[in-house]
Amino acid sequence: MKKPKPLGLLASKSEITTAIAIEKEYSDELISNLLTEYQCSSLENLIVVLAEEFHPKYKIKNRRGTKVKWSSFLKALLSSEISRLQKKNQPRKSAIYELMESKPWAKLLRNSKEPYELIISMDKQGRKLPLYSAINSAYKLALLEDELHKWEEMINSSIDEALDK
Repeated sequence: MKKPKPLGLLASKSEITTAIAIEKEYSDELISNLLTEYQCSSLENLIVVLAEEFHPKYKIKNRRGTKVKWSSFLKALLSSEISRLQKKNQPRKSAIYELMESKPWAKLLRNSKEPYELIISMDKQGRKLPLYSAINSAYKLALLEDELHKWEEMINSSIDEALDK
């Protein structure tokens, strides 16, 4: 339904009555369509949703970029995970994309504009750290003792801790 046209100054009483009815029908249909589109159950909910989306004072701003503080430990851990995947005869690029999609690392990278570049940068820094070889040794030990579930828990808790800061 199109928005009704405004009346002229010389409109008769019947034209005004008709225009008011058409305007009412138009606004009812518009509200109904908006309720459906924004999946709201009431007009009040619709107002809140629209305010959060468009009003400058109430608009929910998306966080831009990652707010994660990349500690030396996290950088070395990331580098270790990439090298571990590469040792499985997986190309480096493929290993990085696999990490980007895995649950704990995806959670860490979700607010980054360019997660691939971020991973490459953090990987370069992480491989230079003395902690990198220690983490690789810790992974080998977890693998030998058949405690990879503890290794995964450690990764998850380290990432959760970085997100909480």
